[in-house]
Amino acid sequence: MKVNANPEILRDNYTARNNADPKTTGSEFSTILEESLKSVSNENATVSKGSKIEGISKTQFDILSKVENPAIGQVENYLNILNEYQKKLGNLDVPLKELSPLLDQMNAEKGELSSALDSLSDEDGLKGIVNETLVVSSLETIKFNRGDYNPQ
Repeated sequence: MKVNANPEILRDNYTARNNADPKTTGSEFSTILEESLKSVSNENATVSKGSKIEGISKTQFDILSKVENPAIGQVENYLNILNEYQKKLGNLDVPLKELSPLLDQMNAEKGELSSALDSLSDEDGLKGIVNETLVVSSLETIKFNRGDYNPQ
């Protein structure tokens, strides 16, 4: 496809742009710029006072009241035990005999955590965390008792 240029159209646009006086456009821009800067500096000079927050109840800001759940403390405690178990398991200087009390403590608190799991609703995001925590601790107990961590 061949495109033919139309010199009349090009000449009209070119002459229109070249005939514009740069001094007039420049002066118009400078006056607009100066006026804008003056108005901005005047606006910055006056300090506006903030309005009071009205109509917002305390409960909208009280996020922690929704989070308070007795299961959270139990899960946190259980995760701390699992964390200590992980650190000791990763340390080659710690004998496996020292891990046994941590496993006993995990098994003792597993019942409390299971009852907390039953008390949570299905929509609660904490239920998934509790469930995964119980699964991980059960797997670690099985691995430890089976002898997966015994160096042979």
